[in-house]
Amino acid sequence: MHVNRLSISYFLPFLALLICLLTIGYSTAATEIDRVYVVVNEDVVTQSEVERALQNAIYDLRSRGGSVPPLLELKSQVAKELVTKTVQYQQAMKLGIRVNDDEVIAAIKNIADRNNLSMRGLREEIEKTGRSYDQYRQELIHQLLIQKLIEQEVTRYIRISETDIHEYLKMAPDEYDEVEYKLAHVLVAKKESEISARSIANDVYDRIVDGAPFDLIAAELADSDLVAERSDLGWRSAGQLPELFLEFVRVLPVGGISPPIQSKNGFHILRLNGKRGKGNYVVEQKRVRQILLVETDIRDTDATLQQILHIYQRITAGEDFANIAKFQSSDPRSRALGGDIGWVGPGDLAPELERVLALLTLGELSAPVQTKYGYHLIQITDQRNHEIGDQHQRAKARIEIKSEKFNQQYEVWKKELLSKAWIEYRLTY
Repeated sequence: MHVNRLSISYFLPFLALLICLLTIGYSTAATEIDRVYVVVNEDVVTQSEVERALQNAIYDLRSRGGSVPPLLELKSQVAKELVTKTVQYQQAMKLGIRVNDDEVIAAIKNIADRNNLSMRGLREEIEKTGRSYDQYRQELIHQLLIQKLIEQEVTRYIRISETDIHEYLKMAPDEYDEVEYKLAHVLVAKKESEISARSIANDVYDRIVDGAPFDLIAAELADSDLVAERSDLGWRSAGQLPELFLEFVRVLPVGGISPPIQSKNGFHILRLNGKRGKGNYVVEQKRVRQILLVETDIRDTDATLQQILHIYQRITAGEDFANIAKFQSSDPRSRALGGDIGWVGPGDLAPELERVLALLTLGELSAPVQTKYGYHLIQITDQRNHEIGDQHQRAKARIEIKSEKFNQQYEVWKKELLSKAWIEYRLTY
């Protein structure tokens, strides 16, 4: 076959032009996909970043049951927030603020724990939103850097005086008009006969009154299928409790046990764990001491467990708890006091310790308890009902004042930071 060389060379310039046009067209299409939305100093926020943040915002609002505002309005809010975060991130980098891997891992674990998820479960939930885990991790690093920046530039300068608290309490409405009760509850159901259920309930009541821990007896009976229901009812107002319960609860002291209360379902036994309202806030407190052992470079988890078990055996054999705590405990704050950590109330200790504490009698030594801090031995040395109404009100006031002052100072600082930045919106839709 004869090929006309001249005709091919004639069309080469046109072919090159066609390729050039196609290349320009492809480049233009790519630019259309991810254009610059806004210039922020030396960085840019792209259209795809805004769209991704918009989708995340919609997902978060819907997952919390919130309503989604008009998309253009939400998109504008999201874009402004991205600009603010970019400026803050740039400032964190300028000041040399850094986040290490341990801090990132701790933050991810904390998020997983708060949502009752494993690390793998959190990863799966993240990917359901359309984000990759790597994207999420990078976003989290940015958030941690910004948090550190805000702590350094805003939070640490907030001061709350006694005068601030006094003025707040004077102006704030009384939040404690309605009395609330913190209750634990056991129900012995009429499974076979009313007589049998009444007998079991009376036996439970007698054992608790004689000093057996309420939670321990309830757990034992639940395991033996004698108790139909046991639960912590939490804080309940009078209006949230059956009238049948109120008759007894109103006259119980904190820590008190009601006699069996008969209903159509069976026999209820209540324990009053706290009472607040009318300016009062009474909780049951326990004085606790502990011996804490933590892992070290020369003592791994297994060796730490073996050592705490050895200490447990020494104390149960008669050695002095306080003396061992002074020389063996890893907790520097309580070690010098023979392990004494003072009076504690509900929520003051790690959940694992709270659960064990509820089952201990006065003077009883716990078996080793593992928490994220290490291995503990704990013991109750005293207990009391304590009025913390004023303390509680002042603590709440301090939180509210701090939040108000933070919001004010943060807005001033943020506006100043943004005013010094070069911000140019390229797209407005």
